[in-house]
Amino acid sequence: VFVSNQWSRALVYYINNFNIPVSPEAAHLYANIDIGYNTEQYSILASVGFTSAFALASLFAGEVVAKYDRGKINSVAALSWSAALALGSLATTFPQLLLSRAAMGLAMAATTPASYTLLAEVTPPQLIATANSIFSSGIYIGGGLASLSILLDEQIGWRGAGLAVAGIGAAAAAVSGLILRDPREISRRLA
Repeated sequence: VFVSNQWSRALVYYINNFNIPVSPEAAHLYANIDIGYNTEQYSILASVGFTSAFALASLFAGEVVAKYDRGKINSVAALSWSAALALGSLATTFPQLLLSRAAMGLAMAATTPASYTLLAEVTPPQLIATANSIFSSGIYIGGGLASLSILLDEQIGWRGAGLAVAGIGAAAAAVSGLILRDPREISRRLA
């Protein structure tokens, strides 16, 4: 799930190109040409458009994670950011794309606290550092997949690439929903 999180988050960095002339082919490949936004708007899209929503939601994510089923939180978050990415891939205006990035930031905020606390509970103490390292590697695996999405973009365009990554995220959400169990919820049911 965290690999999908980071892949979805970083995809925007690879579907824009401000150094080529406008053409139908370029519009198929690059969001900025298709939608028609400039470098200043891109900087908002790639930074505060996502980060401000993520940071704001992060302030409340710990409280939500402390109260509710962390397995379900991860699954719902993954499905939500995948839906936001899919909607962004269908956007026709900059405000629509910006709103999808903000929605993605909101959805992604709970993933890290839910995941780290789950890992701490289900992992033997001597393996927690290893488990956290494996989880954290998702940042770089997801970022690497985002950069490789240039190849996907060349085949099916920026919209197709976004929809494909969103589909993979939705699949990760489904698998997570089937296999990820919160030990607290199991204990509550047995009590």
